[in-house]
Amino acid sequence: MASLLSVGGEVADYQQQYGMKAICPMPCNLYGPGDCFDLQKSHVLSALVRRFFDAHESQVPVVTLWGTGSAYREFMPVDDLAEAVLFIMDRWHSPEIINVGTGEDISIRNLAEMIAGLCGYTGAIEWDSTKPDGMPRKLMDVTKLTELGYRSRIPLEAGVREMIASYSVFKHSVDKQNVCGHSFRLFDDTRSLGCRNSRTFSSFLSEHFLRLPLVFVY
Repeated sequence: MASLLSVGGEVADYQQQYGMKAICPMPCNLYGPGDCFDLQKSHVLSALVRRFFDAHESQVPVVTLWGTGSAYREFMPVDDLAEAVLFIMDRWHSPEIINVGTGEDISIRNLAEMIAGLCGYTGAIEWDSTKPDGMPRKLMDVTKLTELGYRSRIPLEAGVREMIASYSVFKHSVDKQNVCGHSFRLFDDTRSLGCRNSRTFSSFLSEHFLRLPLVFVY
């Protein structure tokens, strides 16, 4: 798979040489049903859901998290990514990478407190400042996307509630064979799904849990 810096140029070459229609959306941090809850592999939001859900059930008095919680991150539910990709396909006719995100971010500390509250966890949250915070801020410029007329519709709190419900089902399910979705980078011809329906598409994205960069050929 081409690097992020070269993917737009390669798609442009394919368009010019073969007439291939494609878009190159660059999502922010994604989450949703089908996410990975393995603490060794998961990203911050799903990891926090598992930590606080388990702590609440086990009545753990203290949950210790890495860093200071001061870093800011942007999160988008996979359902919104599915809608955005289908939306872009009808309106964006350029090989240039287009950022797909909410345009809003939240501190890890506030995210942790939100998730703890929604999980019903009432214990203490401690921060281990000897561990790294990572980049201070990661917020995408989604000007191109909003100018096309798309805005993310699912509020973060509502998305987190769905994640908690998803983890609860997973944890209490008999079948625990697969905690993580499969890595998937190139989806050739979205029409093979049978319909251009965002919910169907979202289920596909969740199942394969996409990694960056993305190329959609249609």
